[in-house]
Amino acid sequence: MSEKVRYPVTLPTNRPVIQQAYSQEFRHYVYQIWLYVANRSLAHTIRLLADPAQIPESIDIDTGDPESMGLDLREPVTLHRNTLSTWVKIEDWHTRANDELRSISPAIWDVSAQTILIGAREAITYLRGVANGSEPLNKESRTRVLASQLLIDRAGFQPWARSTRSEPIDGPKDDFTDSFAGMETHELARALFEAATGQHPATNDSDPSGV
Repeated sequence: MSEKVRYPVTLPTNRPVIQQAYSQEFRHYVYQIWLYVANRSLAHTIRLLADPAQIPESIDIDTGDPESMGLDLREPVTLHRNTLSTWVKIEDWHTRANDELRSISPAIWDVSAQTILIGAREAITYLRGVANGSEPLNKESRTRVLASQLLIDRAGFQPWARSTRSEPIDGPKDDFTDSFAGMETHELARALFEAATGQHPATNDSDPSGV
């Protein structure tokens, strides 16, 4: 019986290494980027690792101990998509993320509400400065005014309004909607008549305008 011929198997040199040894600290770092920055997108996570300058500084990422991580996170890191996908599945990142977000969501809500309220207070001060001229106007003023209005709106400060003209406004106690130059409508009509004719209008008791 002839011996079987064994042909050598040559693997392609560019074949990705799926299970390269990455530290637990590094996987935790990648998990945070995947969840809090990349919105669980594999492709976006890989892009952020390759360009760490794009990771917002406002998001608090636990970088751990750089020495134990074995990588300099200030430098671009190349991570294969299959490796990241394997971590997401084997370590069940989706369940872990859901549990974490469920536990911290009340704190996130409180911080967000407090930030909006503090921002609204700053916005009111800024808009008042724009109105009285103490805030200088420049090319960024329009953007700041719009942002200030949005913060005030999100904080719950709505403009005073009313559904009908006869309904008193829910705000100032005095209603000046029918006033002009400090005069009521009938007073304004009398003043205009006097200015145009040089005569005082005849008073009609049945006509509240007096004209």
